[in-house]
Amino acid sequence: MPRMKGKNLEQRVHEMAAILTECGYMGDVSPAGRGCFLLTGHNCALPRVARSFPVTCEEELCLIRDLVGASVSRVRHLLAGDLQCSYSTQPRGKMPLSRLTKSTRTEVADLAAASDLDQARWPTAASWTSSPSGLGNRFDPYR
Repeated sequence: MPRMKGKNLEQRVHEMAAILTECGYMGDVSPAGRGCFLLTGHNCALPRVARSFPVTCEEELCLIRDLVGASVSRVRHLLAGDLQCSYSTQPRGKMPLSRLTKSTRTEVADLAAASDLDQARWPTAASWTSSPSGLGNRFDPYR
């Protein structure tokens, strides 16, 4: 993809966040130490489709891996009850998140939780609704 060509991992992750935002996911990036990043989508652009066809989420994960060109693992997931989807991104060849030390996994989880609280970049409260599906509060673009 031309938007990723010639960019380092950090630039590609930021570009992926921009692409997610353009597609309605409200993407952002937080550094996670040791050359790793936490890519978060604060909104699901396809919630009904994802609930009916969970493979959609797996394809999204594959797309992120392909575009970023790195090891990517999902650490938070709306369909699992989290308030957003977050992905740990790291250079290929690094140890996967599941094999990192407990303290490093805790750091990534803390970053994901902190992004829940960073409401300065979120839309107004009128745009948030309680989800009847039990997934918690979410951004409703149709409201």
